[in-house]
Amino acid sequence: MGGVAEVLAEAGPDGIHIKEISKETKTDPMKLGRVIRPLCTRHIFREISSDVFSHNRISSLLTSGRSLETIQERPQCKYQGTAGMFAIVEWLTDEVFKGAAYFTETVMEPTTSHSLLPTQSAFNNACNVDVDLFEWYEKPENETRLLRFSCLSWRKKSKSTHDHLGFQWSSIPPYSHVVDVGGDVGSTSLPISKEFPSLKVTTQDLPAVVVQAEQYWTSNLPDAISSGAVNFEGHDFFSPQPHQDASVFILGYILHDWSDDRSVTILENLRRAASATTKLLVIEFLLPEIHSTSSSTDRILKFPSPAARPYMSDLVCLLSEMTTMPLDAFTIADDRCI
Repeated sequence: MGGVAEVLAEAGPDGIHIKEISKETKTDPMKLGRVIRPLCTRHIFREISSDVFSHNRISSLLTSGRSLETIQERPQCKYQGTAGMFAIVEWLTDEVFKGAAYFTETVMEPTTSHSLLPTQSAFNNACNVDVDLFEWYEKPENETRLLRFSCLSWRKKSKSTHDHLGFQWSSIPPYSHVVDVGGDVGSTSLPISKEFPSLKVTTQDLPAVVVQAEQYWTSNLPDAISSGAVNFEGHDFFSPQPHQDASVFILGYILHDWSDDRSVTILENLRRAASATTKLLVIEFLLPEIHSTSSSTDRILKFPSPAARPYMSDLVCLLSEMTTMPLDAFTIADDRCI
């Protein structure tokens, strides 16, 4: 039922009849109305008169800012240069919901219940897919889904600033090389480059994503492209790292997507390319246990009391057989948290 948000946006505050919405979105008016009304009870959309609906403050976040006609002509444009809230909703109701439907079967089936292979996830089971999620995104028929998934990263990192990463970037000499490994469109490294334009930044990801990275930087920091301060490179982080002159490797929101063995491969490739002074900046979600004990709080740095959201995000990751790291994953032998 895609396009409802765009149709309502074009209709304005006076709203539009359900029959007209259905005509534009090529859906059945009765079925569409039965979907929209429960959302209205949750303050998403408004029914301003009988069968006439409009946006409200919350539902307006679901629009891409483009007309339905434009999206139908060029579906990929929906996910370019946008805030991304609608992309999250679409992703949750597509890949994630499909995986959720087969979650019980996947965790109970003897052949998959104890497997951590990314090719034996609930999503793989639901969609009859024999490759991991990221390989699946790389298939030509999933180009739009790949753009949508990249949009999630843009939103996640869009409010990041160079000081938000907890690293003293001013301590790095000018013209040092910063490599954003698996950096998606470079939304982590862009604010760094903006604040420290003398740094040389390389944004690495799979070739299809790199194309989007160039568009992202062109829209948000064109001076970095024209000055040559940023370079875009197709690279698979399971392959040897080609840059041996890096002052900093950034590994942002990568390791939680992969098993321990695969994560070790990623880190080993970076270690082989690193010099004695290279820094590795790991940006990750860490999940502490819900309970607290004197021994655990003595060993590791104290974090705020757990909230529900990170654990729900971890459950979403589990549907694609991704593993979010517990807090103890970053506790080393001398009981200091790094």
